[in-house]
This record gives sequence, structure tokens and C-alpha cells, in this order.
Amino acid sequence: MVTWPLAAKAQQPPRMPRVVRVAPVDVPAQVDGEWCGTGVAKDTRLRLKQTFQHVKGELSEGGTDKAFVGTMEVNALRGARIDNASIELRYERRRLLLTRGATPFSSSRAMAFTRPKGERCR
Repeated sequence: MVTWPLAAKAQQPPRMPRVVRVAPVDVPAQVDGEWCGTGVAKDTRLRLKQTFQHVKGELSEGGTDKAFVGTMEVNALRGARIDNASIELRYERRRLLLTRGATPFSSSRAMAFTRPKGERCR
């Protein structure tokens, strides 16, 4: 008797679909673009360029521009330094809060930044 290949396949039990497990990945907050200072930081501007979790930024206070680089971990920028002082940038409620590290003359109050209402900061 001749066994046909199709008949042999039909008698095999069906294969169970393979389950792929993926580790959860924390997506960093999207902070790319221009941010305007509010309150105490009214005349301050923050420009950020984000590529995945890597962030390059420039803080403009008065007439000086200070550049920094850091890594975005979910909603906080870590590892950034301005003028030899560490800074932390947190994204909360559609605004950025910038806190400077402990240096002798720095204020511990956070500076708040929001997206510009028009094309640019006023």
C-alpha cells in the first residue's frame, strides 16, 4: 500500500502557536522641542532635541546659552550637568520641572517650563 504525504500530514496533531514573551519597555516622555519658562523662570527658554532616550538641550537664561546632554528615563532626565552642577528635568502634567543640584549659590526651587502657546516663547 502506498502512503501519500498529505494523508500522513493530516493524521498529525495540530501544532500549538508559539508564545512570544516580550519584556516591558518603558517609553521615555516626548520632550523634543521648545519650552518656555513660567513664573520665576519667565525669561528663560529651553530647547531640547530628543532621539529615543538621548536628549541634548540648551538652556537660555538672559543672554547666555548653556548646553547639556542626558538620558531620559521614563519621565526624568538623568546625568545632565550645567556649570559643573547636576540638573534633573522631570516631565509632569504637560510641563517640565528643572531642578539644579546643590551648589553654594543655586536655588533649590524648581523652574517650570511649558510648551509655547504660539510659534515661539514670548
